[in-house]
Amino acid sequence: MSGHSVASRYANAMSLLVKEQSIEPQQFYRDAKLLEACLAPQSELSELLAAHSVPLSEKAAMIGKALTGKVHKLWVDFVLLMLHKHREANIHNALLLYSERHRREHNIIEVYVETSHPLPAAEQQRIEQLVAKAYNKTVEFHVEIRPDLIAGLVLIVDGKMIDLSVQGQLREARKTLGIIRS
Repeated sequence: MSGHSVASRYANAMSLLVKEQSIEPQQFYRDAKLLEACLAPQSELSELLAAHSVPLSEKAAMIGKALTGKVHKLWVDFVLLMLHKHREANIHNALLLYSERHRREHNIIEVYVETSHPLPAAEQQRIEQLVAKAYNKTVEFHVEIRPDLIAGLVLIVDGKMIDLSVQGQLREARKTLGIIRS
C-alpha cells in the first residue's frame, strides 16, 4: 500500500473519531497544526522517529512525554499508534491530509502573505476581508517576513500567487528587458 493511501486512511479515521467522540473540531485542528510543525521533515521529533538507533520503547516514551498535555490525547495516541505500527514515515502526511480535510469540511481557505516588513493589523484585516468575500470562505492567515523582498508583498491564495514585491517587479523588468530568462 502506498504511503499516501496509508496516510489518507489514518487522516480519515481521525476525522471520523472527532465526530464520533464529539471532540471540539477547531481545537483539534489547532492541535493538528501544532503537530504538523513539530513533526515536519528535518524537525527534531521527526528525526527522532526516523532514527533506527533509538529503540521503539524509548521513542514512544519521549514522544509521549513531549506531547502529553500539549495536544489532545487522541493525537498522542495517534502518533504512538503510528509509531508502533512502524508507520512513522506517514505521520506528517496524515496530519497534512487531516488538516486539508478539516479546512474543506469547515469552508476554510489558507492565505499566505510573504512581506518584507510586518503587516499592520488593518492591512492584514483588509486582505482577509477581500479574500473571504471573493471565495466565500473563512480565512486562515499566514504571514512570513522576508527582508529579501525589499518592499511590498507576495500573496498566495488557493494556489495562485500575486507578486507585488519590489523584488518581483525587478525580476519582471529584467525578463522584459531580456536580461534574464524565466
